[in-house]
Parts: sequence; C-alpha cells; structure tokens
Amino acid sequence: MFLKEKKHTQATVTAAVSSLFAASNAQGIIQYFDSSNAFSAGQGGNSSATWNIDGDPFIGEIGLHNIFTGYFVAYSLATNPGQSAGMFTNGGDIANLASGYTIPSNTESFANNKIIVNNSTFVGASGFTSGETGFMGFYFNLGSGPQYGWAEVTFFDGNDPGITVHRWAYEDDGSSIQVGDTGVIPEPATVATGLGALALGAAGLRRWRKAKQAA
Repeated sequence: MFLKEKKHTQATVTAAVSSLFAASNAQGIIQYFDSSNAFSAGQGGNSSATWNIDGDPFIGEIGLHNIFTGYFVAYSLATNPGQSAGMFTNGGDIANLASGYTIPSNTESFANNKIIVNNSTFVGASGFTSGETGFMGFYFNLGSGPQYGWAEVTFFDGNDPGITVHRWAYEDDGSSIQVGDTGVIPEPATVATGLGALALGAAGLRRWRKAKQAA
C-alpha cells in the first residue's frame, strides 16, 4: 500500500541570521519527517507497507513486509538501473545506533535486503529489543548518488512481528548526518529578538526573558 503524503520540515533560515548557522547548513538541507508521518507494518492486519523515504508517494525506497506468521523482511524497492536503498548493518545485523552517531562512517555496511524476524525471533536486528524504540540508519539512491539518513523505529518479534517507523530525516545532498539531527533551528524572529536583547545588555536580556515567560 502507499502511504499518505508526507509532511516534513526543511532546515531554513532567513538572510539576516543565516551566517550564524552557515556551518550546519553549508552542505545541504536536512529533510525531516516528524511523528505525524509515523506508520507501521506487520503487527496484525497491516501486513506490509511501502516506505517513501523522500516523501514521493509514487516512489517507495524500502518495502516492509510480514510474509507469514513469525517472518518479517525489509527490502529495497529501488529496482531501476543505478537505483538502490538499504539499511545500516553492523556484523550483518541492522544496528541500533546511538544518538549523535554519524552516518556514514568508516565502519558500516548497508543491507539492501534483510530478514529481520525468522521463526518469531530476531535474526537481523539483534541490536534491538522487541517493543523498545531505537535508531537505525539508512541510505537510498534514486540515480543521482546516495543520500543518508536515520529513522526512529520500534521492531517487534514473536508470532506477529513488525515495525513502527516513528520519524526520520536525511541529508538531501549526500552529506553525512548525525542520528537524531532534524536540522530544525530556532525561528529567525526568536533568534533576532534574542540577539537584540543581548545588544541591550543584561537589563535588556532580563526583559526579553520575562516577555518569553509571559507569552
């Protein structure tokens, strides 16, 4: 099945404050899909899902499928020449990554197709605990080069295995990305007001803080 059209946030700033964030935005824009885009596959009647990572409802990058009782797989849907998609693995298993981990690094590999649960037991996601949220890394390449990202997910084993993808983000120009980085920055108006208060000295800063608390 196709998922609903995604809502996501781009990390952007106005010209007035862009120089403050030049280092974080110099390489590209992080495309962030928040929890309003969460979906599940497996776990009951919802046996499969198409993960449209980039928000294109007509092009799915990864398929998630509960084929039969106790068996769950993830696989690349990018089948055209030069296209691919996969998940970060460590020692052959989908890795549960710590917040702040940089993708890609020099230690990972990516699996294009992966059996996650077999005979009701994790065989390809041993870093995860069933029912507990963690982070996995992914990449996809639709022909213009790989793009890397992270996803907050919950895997389920047992006789009715599956996955919930809570939220995710990727760097849109192939740059590296840190797990948990959404690219979201303070609103420009808030930043500008704060800088103005700092320019007024301690008294101005106190007035600005009181105004924010009262808001």
